Amino acid sequence: VGEAPPGTPLTAVSDPGEDLQATHQLSSGQAILLRPDGHIAWRSDSDQDLRPPAQRLQDAIRMATGW
Repeated sequence: VGEAPPGTPLTAVSDPGEDLQATHQLSSGQAILLRPDGHIAWRSDSDQDLRPPAQRLQDAIRMATGW
C-alpha cells in the first residue's frame, strides 16, 4: 500500500439528502472515509468504538494514508 504525500488535500462532505447513507448502507452515527476513486478506505462502527469521534477520524486518516 502506497502512502499519500504530506499535504494531500482532504475534503469533508456532509450528506443532507442522505444519498451517501443509502448508497453505502450507513446507519445513524456511522461514517466512511472515501478515496477519490470511490473505494471505502475506512468505515466507522460508532456503536462499538468508544473513542471520541475526532480521535476515530484521525486514526482512520492515519491508517488510510500512512501518515
